[in-house]
Amino acid sequence: MAQAPQLPIVQLAQPRIVVLGAGFAGLQVVRSLRHVKAEILLVDRHSYHTFVPLLYQVATAILPPQAIAYPIIEALRGHKNTQFLVTEIREINFTAQQVDTENGSIPYDYLVIATGSQSEFFQVPGAQDYGFPLRNLQHALRFHQHFLQTIERIQREANPQPLEIAIVGGGATGVELAGSLAELGRRPPPWLGGVRVQIYLIQGGASLLPDFAPRLRQYTLKRLQQLGVTVLLNHRVVQVSETRLELMNGCVIETSTVLWAAGVRAALPLMSPPAQTVGRKKLPVDPTLQWQGAENVYVIGDSAWLKQTRGLAPEALQQGRKVAENLQRQLQGKAPKPFHYFNKGRMAIIEAKSAIAEIGPIKLTGWFPWLLWLIIHWFYLPGAWPRGVVLVSWWQTYGRGRRFLSQRLFFHPRD
Repeated sequence: MAQAPQLPIVQLAQPRIVVLGAGFAGLQVVRSLRHVKAEILLVDRHSYHTFVPLLYQVATAILPPQAIAYPIIEALRGHKNTQFLVTEIREINFTAQQVDTENGSIPYDYLVIATGSQSEFFQVPGAQDYGFPLRNLQHALRFHQHFLQTIERIQREANPQPLEIAIVGGGATGVELAGSLAELGRRPPPWLGGVRVQIYLIQGGASLLPDFAPRLRQYTLKRLQQLGVTVLLNHRVVQVSETRLELMNGCVIETSTVLWAAGVRAALPLMSPPAQTVGRKKLPVDPTLQWQGAENVYVIGDSAWLKQTRGLAPEALQQGRKVAENLQRQLQGKAPKPFHYFNKGRMAIIEAKSAIAEIGPIKLTGWFPWLLWLIIHWFYLPGAWPRGVVLVSWWQTYGRGRRFLSQRLFFHPRD
């Protein structure tokens, strides 16, 4: 079984491949290298892998957090050439070929940077202080707790007002959050206690889900409006405070609950010498996924900038497999091969029994892509136990109209 080593780590005779980040991309690299004759070291600040596509379901009380947090030590069971280290990354020193962490320095022969992304607040005043991002499990739990506490506060009021929730960003995350929260009004659980929920979905562009075909965008807009969601297109947020959200046109939404799903940027550690970034603070890479200027450094997932990629989970998984293949080629004295993304399509869930899918020229709406969305995400969940929990939870939510209340899960103290 993979074990977390104690630093300092002694350099072995075999080449060392250090992978930073245990998200979809980083974990896929490690799993694809399990039989390679090299020392593999996976580094992450969390002791668990988060299944990010289902974060919104934890935040909106569909799933318990245990369902999407899989212990990395279990994911690496049987990997005899792999070690796992839970620590904070302080800096990457490319000149010395080492990674400096809070527990010491780790030398490397090959490095894979897959440190993921973080929310982009676009310098909107108050957005980072009062908005709720949704990039990791702690974000989901924080919003979940705030949501329940706000409901309890409203229930104690003499003249209860509706719970107004503003969601900033009309991409897949914003749409999924809006649909899931709006469903509470259609099938209110007992713990809602009669509190009415009003959802605002604010999009800076002219349409929701801009990466999808126009017909699918229109279907999404119509379904959300039928659920009672107030969709504001071509509206930009200029300020967020503890009790309100202000738009560029002067409109004000009185709310203490703002979900921020407007954008992301790469979450890169400090680098020496400093590296030039592009786009959303990403590192530009060659077609082989090697960082420009370094043959032994790969950058993948949300950390990498490569033309015609969108930072989706399927892309990260395919990039992870290609990097593992290229590392094996380099260890054999062969040249790396370029990465080519095979687009299997894209999907977005709107509400129970309603989703959209775009698979090549095929455009789907309604219950069938919703069922397909559930099956695909269930299949990619790591481990049998999470799959069982998710299956039961979906049956409770979509079949019986029940949702989980406060759930607790204990992690590493740093979390």
